[in-house]
Order: sequence, then C-alpha cells, then structure tokens
Amino acid sequence: MRKKRASGGKRAGDKRRAERAAAKARALQGRDVVAEWSAKLADLGPRPSKADDAHAWLGRAALLLVEATMRDTAIPPEQMRRDAMKQIEQASKVLDPAKLSEQLAELERALAELETRHAGALEAGTRRETAAPAALS
Repeated sequence: MRKKRASGGKRAGDKRRAERAAAKARALQGRDVVAEWSAKLADLGPRPSKADDAHAWLGRAALLLVEATMRDTAIPPEQMRRDAMKQIEQASKVLDPAKLSEQLAELERALAELETRHAGALEAGTRRETAAPAALS
C-alpha cells in the first residue's frame, strides 16, 4: 500500500530540521561557510557593468555554484544530485556565450597589441607595383 503524503506543515518542519542538521554537520566539519563564500565571491570579482562582460562573469559564477553544491556533503545525496543537475543545466546555457565573450576579448587585446606594435612601420600613401601575371599553361 502506498504511503500517505505528509501535510504541508509536516513537510515544512521536516525541511527546517534537515536544514539545521546540515548546518550542524558543516559546523562539525570545522567549516565556516560564510567565510568560505565571502572569499570565493571576492575572487569572483565585482559584477560587470557592461552586458558584454557579464557572460564571462556569469560563467564563473555558475561554475562556482555547481562546485559548492557538489562539495556540500551535509545535504542528502539525492538532493545534492538533483540540485547539481539543475545547476549544471543552467550553467551550460551560460558557458557557450561566456566562452565566446572571453575569446572575443582576447582577440580584441591581440588586435590592439598588433596595431600599436606595427603601426609605426606602415607608411601612408605608399603604393607597390603589382606582380606580373603568371602564364596559366
């Protein structure tokens, strides 16, 4: 026979007790979650003001969230797998634009470097003679 589903109040109480147990398990591991997150967010850097730069930042943030979920051993394994899979799905939507954004920024830096390095070697208004046409036969 199928087990009856608990009421909303019972489920909320169970969730609250599970969250407390997870926090207690983290504390027993000697982890200061707030300090860990503060350090990781500081490494992530400030939120970009331009939308073009946001793709790379969002990609790094998504990877940080997935890693944090997968490292959290205090939550039940099935919940961790569900949460991680949802986050991976969302992160994959951000990573392709983030990769393109980083490649574009790298190409723009290389172009600027080439322009500054080789701009002095070019002479304005100089024309070269065209090569003589080659015989096709």
